[in-house]
Amino acid sequence: MKVCGSCKLTLPLMSFYKNRRQPDGRTRDCKSCTYTPVSDVHPSSVRGKQQCRVCLKELPKTMFTPRKASPTGRLYICRQCSLLRSKKVKDGSIDARQYNILKERLWRLEKKELGLCTRCGFRKLFNATSCKQCHVKRNQDRWSKAERRVMQGKCKQCGKEKGEGKIYCKVCTLRFNRNSRDKANRKKQAARAALGDKCVCCGESIPEFLTIDHINGGGRNENTTTMYHRILSGDHEGLRVLCFNCNCGRELTGGICPHNLQH
Repeated sequence: MKVCGSCKLTLPLMSFYKNRRQPDGRTRDCKSCTYTPVSDVHPSSVRGKQQCRVCLKELPKTMFTPRKASPTGRLYICRQCSLLRSKKVKDGSIDARQYNILKERLWRLEKKELGLCTRCGFRKLFNATSCKQCHVKRNQDRWSKAERRVMQGKCKQCGKEKGEGKIYCKVCTLRFNRNSRDKANRKKQAARAALGDKCVCCGESIPEFLTIDHINGGGRNENTTTMYHRILSGDHEGLRVLCFNCNCGRELTGGICPHNLQH
């Protein structure tokens, strides 16, 4: 028995299609939720026409170049618009990449205003941008490679050999750790800059010497990441920038900086 992800009914395994990519060998949704008539999936496949996303004309499918990755099995732009675009690119009058992005964005906005899927342009919206079928297909395409690599005992990110008991290879692990450190350092620098970026006691401004101090204590009870988020959101209450000397000196002298004791 298995619970359908869409209708939430408990059904026998025979009510689900086979799928090798799933851990239990069956699809997430039952057959009744997965199946949709061809006329509901792609109305253009029934009447043999498709809308060009550039000229917005309803043309026969023979006017579009075949493409397996497309939901309709054809390229989104007709042959005539494709030739016209190629001529303009060769002349240098337009940038091909910017041209494609602009036309694609306008087409998606038009479909979204009509309440249609912004990927296939036929079915009604399931979430903010796509229909249910395109949403499921996009997630399957996104995760299928990673799941296949994990099942084969390879690195989840690049597909190379990895150590036993590890998810990623050494190269990917080092890259992830480096990116995490860089992200943490950028967040720390932004938090210090929001508080003045120099010691309020002695005026030290070298970044390697600076720390963030809790004026009333209790710094050990607050998570560092939470503190950075609080500073960047504009809440600076009870926080200030001190250098290591002033911060450690306050702890040894009962909360008073040694600079102030000398005066």
